[in-house]
Amino acid sequence: MELKELISFERVVPPLMRMLPDIYAQHLARYCFALSYCANRRVLDAACGTGYGTALLGHVASRVVGVDKSPSALDFARRYHHFFGDHELVLLDLERGEFAETFDVVVSFETLEHLEDTEPFLRQVAAMGATLVCSIPRQLELAHHVRTYDFDDCRNLLRGRFAATWYGQCGTNILSDFDPETVDGFVAVARSAGWDEER
Repeated sequence: MELKELISFERVVPPLMRMLPDIYAQHLARYCFALSYCANRRVLDAACGTGYGTALLGHVASRVVGVDKSPSALDFARRYHHFFGDHELVLLDLERGEFAETFDVVVSFETLEHLEDTEPFLRQVAAMGATLVCSIPRQLELAHHVRTYDFDDCRNLLRGRFAATWYGQCGTNILSDFDPETVDGFVAVARSAGWDEER
């Protein structure tokens, strides 16, 4: 496997991120935000890509499983990262696959805009009662995005199945007080319905 197989504006490849430090910092900020929700928990990193976030979550989680539908991304993750503790990397398409185990927390950053059908993934997360920590870019049109989301779209996507607390991301800052029209994207901490939605 060569690095050129992984190069895309959509995939974070740590050795190449020196050329895009601001974008890399934004991605890392989301994983750092998620750490407090993952401490001593069984964590799924859904659409883990090259595994940099899975490796980071492994420092605090009791178990972390990274899943992705790209064999080359998972191969890179296995070769490049040093994983801590109980971990596993699994080939899985979120639109078609079933999780082999249950998790306390599901982390999925910059994923939902890539899925033609979000229903199978969100249904599984809700059914296991996991906390979902996810991010969605604000109305960003890129070749691999099957749709764009504004703040109302994001809220409607999770409403009914989850109660969510929403944050806005501006650069590396994840803010509880934000203007939905000016942020780069949205971050949600969502729990199965029954919790009160905030914001």
